[in-house]
Amino acid sequence: MIKVLIYEDNKARQEAPELLLENTPNMACAGIFENCANVVAQVQQLQPDVVLMDIDMPQVNGIEGLRLIR
Repeated sequence: MIKVLIYEDNKARQEAPELLLENTPNMACAGIFENCANVVAQVQQLQPDVVLMDIDMPQVNGIEGLRLIR
C-alpha cells in the first residue's frame, strides 16, 4: 500500500486527489492538511511514502515545508 500525504489549503482542491487515491488499488490517502505548520510531526506520525505539496499556503508554505521534512 502506497500512502500519500497531501498538503493543500484550498478545500475544493483537496477532494479530487483524495477520491482518486481512495479509488486506486494499492494507494491510500494518509492525511490532508491545510499548511505545513506541523509538517515534521505529521510526517513522522503518518509515515507516508509520497507527499503532495502545494507551494503557496498560509503560515508555512510548501517550499519551507519540504525543507523541514528533508
